[in-house]
Amino acid sequence: MKDKKTTIIWGAYQSFDKKIDNLIKKGIEIDFVYPGDYPTSVDLRNIKMIQKEEIEQQKNPYVIISFAKEKDILSVIDFCQKRKIEYVYIDMLIDEKITSKSIKILGGKYKDKNGNSICISSQASDKIFFDLKRSKNCSIVIGNVSVSEKLNIKMLGAGGKIFLDDNTTIFQMNIIVNREGTVKIGKDCMISHHVELQQSDQHMIFDLYTGKRINYPKDILVGNHVWLGRECQLLGGANIGDNSICGARTVTSGKFPCNVIVAGTPGKIIRTGIIWARDLIENSNCDYFEQCSDKKALDYIPDTIKFREKH
Repeated sequence: MKDKKTTIIWGAYQSFDKKIDNLIKKGIEIDFVYPGDYPTSVDLRNIKMIQKEEIEQQKNPYVIISFAKEKDILSVIDFCQKRKIEYVYIDMLIDEKITSKSIKILGGKYKDKNGNSICISSQASDKIFFDLKRSKNCSIVIGNVSVSEKLNIKMLGAGGKIFLDDNTTIFQMNIIVNREGTVKIGKDCMISHHVELQQSDQHMIFDLYTGKRINYPKDILVGNHVWLGRECQLLGGANIGDNSICGARTVTSGKFPCNVIVAGTPGKIIRTGIIWARDLIENSNCDYFEQCSDKKALDYIPDTIKFREKH
């Protein structure tokens, strides 16, 4: 059996009493408190006080960071990382709310007691919210992603993976990944309102006559420079090639090549040989792609295809 952690709260200042009460309600036992480098007058609630130099001497130390100022939080992280001491931000334990903002405060990396890990770019949006309450050993990697309204990520079961690459813009999206499933979104994608990515069904389906299961989870793969329209739904098995578009309210679990428009329920190719630009129609009325200010699509055209400019 793994050794019990020695739990140490580091920081005894803002709302300390309330935070301690909330931790106790969660069933978290506190072994020691290190108030910090500044004098404190709060009631330590009969919890033993420890000195800073004694923290690393404890058996299997686990630090709960209870500070409000970012510079203090980063100081604790630096101390723990140099000594390979596990740590967590107190609000993550109390609220069970994990946000991109709180992870960035922790240096961009987070790992919980169930083996779930998150790595997020310092340039990623603060409007990303994670639900890991029913998952274990899951991995989430998020690059420089911009979110206008909200990105909700929910992991279920064990072994799920999510990868969101750089320069993707999202208005509002929900992602649900079930056990051992993967969702991967490439670079420079544009994702509209109320887009849903659900990598598997939530319940099992079996063939009536053989009893064999027929709905195993399948991954979702979205290429580079893909535009997912309003209320688009990608289900397990969906694979959208580079430079493609899924029209508004498209529902699909299919695989599609690069440079196509997919639309309908179920999604079907309605146009091939396309590229698109982020330029807003309200601001310009280009007749040719070369007139657009956004030409990122050209970065994802295969060498076997030569883009023909207007002559």
